[in-house]
Amino acid sequence: MPTIGCFCPILTNIPKVDIDENGTFKYILIAISCPRHPNGSNPCITVVRGGRRYDYHSDMYTEMTNITRLKPYPKKSLGGGYIYFDPEHKIIHIYGTSIGFGPADHNLTARILRKAYPEHIITTATPNEWWPDDKHDGKYAPIHYPWELDKEGHFKRRYYGED
Repeated sequence: MPTIGCFCPILTNIPKVDIDENGTFKYILIAISCPRHPNGSNPCITVVRGGRRYDYHSDMYTEMTNITRLKPYPKKSLGGGYIYFDPEHKIIHIYGTSIGFGPADHNLTARILRKAYPEHIITTATPNEWWPDDKHDGKYAPIHYPWELDKEGHFKRRYYGED
């Protein structure tokens, strides 16, 4: 969890969210601490990074660790997953897991994204609700699309199973 009251000058200028704004892609949560917090405990900020440009979740983590001004700051991966971003309908869905880093706390990711995208509908799923689909450019895509159009053409949440 981000710490309230930590005002590390370098970290306050780091964007909390840097993701693609269209499509399905991998993402990672990274906790960054200032040197005043030993062993990386009590992170100052938690950031979300993701995009189609990354082949692996570890590429995002490596990119963050290679930023020169952040080198002295302890960083820790909090896991990863996938984001489906539909800019036209303002829908963001967070799901899945990183094989290398394990699952991220999708609820924490959603809280961070809601601050960056207050106009969007942001939902989360458990890793078991989503599976890889080779028909979507080799990227991970939902078996169950979480939204459907109603008769008036508005998006509504699709529910599965018993009512």
